[in-house]
Amino acid sequence: VLRPFLSPVELVEVQELLIRLEFFRQNSSQFASIGPAVPKSQQTPMNTPLARRTTPNRGTDGSYQARKQEEDSLRNVFYLLARSLEAISLIQLLSFPLQGSAPLVIDVKEAALGDVVNTTFQELVCSQSLPCINVLISALIKTYSDTFGNIEMIAMSLNDRCSSYFSLANMRLHRVVEELKKLKPTSTSEHILHSTCQEMLTIAGEVDISPVLKFYEEFGFVSGFVQLLLTRAAKIDPSDLANQGAQEDKLSEEKRDQRMECYNEIIRLYRSQKNTDAKEVILNTVLRTDDKLCHYTL
Repeated sequence: VLRPFLSPVELVEVQELLIRLEFFRQNSSQFASIGPAVPKSQQTPMNTPLARRTTPNRGTDGSYQARKQEEDSLRNVFYLLARSLEAISLIQLLSFPLQGSAPLVIDVKEAALGDVVNTTFQELVCSQSLPCINVLISALIKTYSDTFGNIEMIAMSLNDRCSSYFSLANMRLHRVVEELKKLKPTSTSEHILHSTCQEMLTIAGEVDISPVLKFYEEFGFVSGFVQLLLTRAAKIDPSDLANQGAQEDKLSEEKRDQRMECYNEIIRLYRSQKNTDAKEVILNTVLRTDDKLCHYTL
């Protein structure tokens, strides 16, 4: 991906072709509701038929299953289409600068260089989790920071064009973690802890909060630790499906499991505290929430 065989013009031509295909999907009455942006629960043959059905039920001739398989296949194609668009955009950002004509020189750490150099376009599109992508994006951001003294431009471009690889929420998380790394037990540390907590509360449902929790526990910031977990639990299940859904409902079970992970972390923190004042802070913070599942669990 760092040495594309296509020229900038050819990359744009391929990108435009994929955009036209995606535009066709979005504006097609048959395919608009089948795509990566639509929740799968809304993409069943029962409410998004590819063609007019002659019978209102599933039937016994296998047509329902065939239609479902066809939709699943199309959904995979559309997913690959969307990911291919993002992958091409990422290659463009890695290879060609947003401003100026000088080629980008991206500094990748030697330990990760082999994986990065050998990464293919197919891996970029098909891999759900590829560590070297994070390495590439971090190096790209650092390059813009060092070269242009501005990361907002590249951050916005990554967020707009490569949202499955990068989000502004992750950028904000990165800044918080970097700030906490510099923190020392001083009179100003409490202010910084509270300010980072306010920042994290706005993105708690979008990012991995565990790095921040480690710092909060290390500095004894138990109220922030608990607030962050309670907020995450609320954001990942805003409809309170964990409390309202049926037991056999997989989505409700999934939300319940995710929220329980948050509550179990609070329980672990409480049990690890030897200071009674810290335990009281944890309890008071929990009691201020109206999360019934949390109260029941604790």
